[in-house]
Amino acid sequence: MTAVTNPTLGVLGCGTMASAMVERWLDAALMNVSDLSVSTRRKSSPALARIGIEPSSNQSVVDGSDVILLGIKPYQLEAVTSGVEFRADQVVLSILAGTPFETLKAAVAPAFAVRLMPNLD
Repeated sequence: MTAVTNPTLGVLGCGTMASAMVERWLDAALMNVSDLSVSTRRKSSPALARIGIEPSSNQSVVDGSDVILLGIKPYQLEAVTSGVEFRADQVVLSILAGTPFETLKAAVAPAFAVRLMPNLD
């Protein structure tokens, strides 16, 4: 795997937890909005308005990202990743609680999968 200097972040499902993470990263200047793309079920949301970004399709988000954050509910994994083509040079960060790691890896193959357990406290 090659180091990426300014990685782009794609967020599949920008709900409460994912948007809180992204907003903190932006507030801390760990990334720029220009390096971010998101997809959501709803075309407008308070989180997207605060961030100042328009949603794209799942595949567009994956195509344009070095790192992908899965910010969806566990039951949505198959529906969201079905038909989406990940690349071997991508890292997928998952905040899906209770999803077996083998299921996650299969859904995002050939990308490198990482499980996170965020906390807003």
